[in-house]
Amino acid sequence: MSSCSYHQPDWPRLVRILTEILDTADGQDPQPQRHPDYVLLSAEDKQWLQTLLIDPIEWDDRDQMLTNGQHRLCALRAAEVQHCPVRGRYLPDTTHGAAIPAADHARAAIRVSWQDYAAARRWPRWTGTLVDKLPSAIQMRLLARGQRVRRSPFL
Repeated sequence: MSSCSYHQPDWPRLVRILTEILDTADGQDPQPQRHPDYVLLSAEDKQWLQTLLIDPIEWDDRDQMLTNGQHRLCALRAAEVQHCPVRGRYLPDTTHGAAIPAADHARAAIRVSWQDYAAARRWPRWTGTLVDKLPSAIQMRLLARGQRVRRSPFL
């Protein structure tokens, strides 16, 4: 995750600033440059703050997936941000399960994705490794190039 651009910003700080901006907007267009900490942000963090305002994460309670913001949500979770303003419908009496660590969530999402991929191709007895399913011609081509065929650590 450290090489992913979505994981570089100071998300806890940006979400705190965003929340304060929205709390003081009073129905007007939010003005991030008026926040006292805005001048202290790097140019990159200012852009990330703008993405949360201009292109917000969209989610409604009881939805099973986001309409927008999957990568930012992953980064927010990895930064251990507990709450973030989103655009959508919030039902105050809704309870949510406990969050799992971001790395565990990423591994599970990748595993399910490959399982769905295998099921769509009717591969019998999905074992959880892509290498087992590579056609032998592709495996031989990789071996001929001297590349080692190995199992993915995510599966």
